[in-house]
Amino acid sequence: MELSEIASVDNYPNLPNKALYLAGLIKIDSGMTTSAIFEFLELLYTNPIPKKALKKIEQELYSGSIKTAKEILMEHIKKCLICYEILKEPYDLSCKHSFHKTCLRENAIKQLLTTDKISCPVCNSYIENPGDIDQDIIMMINDFILAKKLSERNFQCCPGCNNLFEIANQGIVTCPICLVKFCTLCSKAESGCSCQSYCQACNGCYVGKVCRDCFGSNLFYS
Repeated sequence: MELSEIASVDNYPNLPNKALYLAGLIKIDSGMTTSAIFEFLELLYTNPIPKKALKKIEQELYSGSIKTAKEILMEHIKKCLICYEILKEPYDLSCKHSFHKTCLRENAIKQLLTTDKISCPVCNSYIENPGDIDQDIIMMINDFILAKKLSERNFQCCPGCNNLFEIANQGIVTCPICLVKFCTLCSKAESGCSCQSYCQACNGCYVGKVCRDCFGSNLFYS
């Protein structure tokens, strides 16, 4: 190993002193690039590998069995359970499943299309603090809850001034802001719609004028 290559160990300050010696052995036995060797050693010494497994890996490296050492190492390296890439900075949920934060964020956004609860993609346990993944997720959850609440109520947008207001029944309504009267289904102003020519009955009580084209033919003349 050249001196210039040995100097690259400075880029991996978390490696123990014996890593430099192992790097030399791997270089001789495998022909791997220096950067690949140090990346391998970084995985070995910066992940929570059981002591017994770590000792076995080092023995394999000392004896020149690089392939076996890699196989043992990969058995103990955490992988993101969404993309299945190696986790260098794992984000652990309370259910003990680990992910990349970026992968978990993308999965959470997909979940928010149908629910206001974020759960683990593996076991479906609810994530208690989704804001720890990304603060934007809290805003998305609030938006979802608001949209759901609004969808359960009867709101109408005025075609005249774009004011959004709640209505009691479908039919001809009057905007409380600009006082334009319009049909709630076709959104046409009363003057451009035949709604005023028809009415609808509910339990024998007059509800309001409605358009035959919008609300169907089960109507009678006023």
